[in-house]
Amino acid sequence: MARQQLCPKCKTLSHCVTTKIETEQITRRYFTCSNQPECGRQFVMIDSFSHYTYEPTNDNTVAKIKDLVSILNKDEINELKSALN
Repeated sequence: MARQQLCPKCKTLSHCVTTKIETEQITRRYFTCSNQPECGRQFVMIDSFSHYTYEPTNDNTVAKIKDLVSILNKDEINELKSALN
């Protein structure tokens, strides 16, 4: 996969020439600036995992629904059943 990044110095598109996986969550990418001969710098960017924006909870979804329904009164349960049908 071709990666591009703006050169931190001249803001010209630079191209990734090497990728090194440090750990499961950290990758170093080595770039060369395409602004030759004015800049031509080489630099390293570090990609790292930050956080999940969504994580499915399929394994305990039923348990969560049961917990939510357990606090409803009979009228609310009947209303929920009607809405689901």
